[in-house]
Amino acid sequence: MSLTATAFGVCSDRQFLSLGLVGFGYASGMEPMNLRARKRLLVRDVIEHVALALFDQRGYEATTVEEIAAEVGISPRTFFRYFPSKEDVVFAHHADALARLRNVLDERLRGGAGVLAAVRAATVALQDDADQRQLEQTRLRVIRVTPALTARRYALSVEYEAAITAAITPRLGDDRGAWMRAMLVASAAMGALRAASLIAATPGGPTAASVLDDAFDLFERVAAGLSTPAASDGAAL
Repeated sequence: MSLTATAFGVCSDRQFLSLGLVGFGYASGMEPMNLRARKRLLVRDVIEHVALALFDQRGYEATTVEEIAAEVGISPRTFFRYFPSKEDVVFAHHADALARLRNVLDERLRGGAGVLAAVRAATVALQDDADQRQLEQTRLRVIRVTPALTARRYALSVEYEAAITAAITPRLGDDRGAWMRAMLVASAAMGALRAASLIAATPGGPTAASVLDDAFDLFERVAAGLSTPAASDGAAL
């Protein structure tokens, strides 16, 4: 019988599969995977959960990779097969989220959606995994009290803004101001996303997705009441 060492103890592969991926962001909408791929995803998520809990309890700077690995039940070398650095654990979902943002934007814009509707759908899609509210609250607490992580979060947010700007600029006219208008929309979207994360992290507060919906309702009302050069060129928001 093949055995697997996990944060839940040593178990057989059959038992490992019975653990499923529920609670780790892969319970629904996941394409079929082989056992090895499922193991990798589960172990990666266990490392993330354990690391964030340790960062929250002991402080990010005070927690070592060796301590995280020991708590999970793996070696430091194995840790680095899943994450290039300790910092990358905090932003474990960035690459997937950025790809999702681009995909949703492309899909909605190709389907004929307006700029704001497409950007709304893309930013709300980023919150699919953020409904694990306790984990996200922990992540945000760790980031807010760690200057290096705050700086990294800002740097990564620029990548989202750039992706939005690149996707919507062609839809906002062919004049020199189109890029500027796209940047303004992207900046507003990211501002709403940051605010939604903060509000959702408040105990008892609304979900980030609902805050984003309220923000984009406001953006659309403002856009509808404005007369802009873009509108006269047929490049409406």
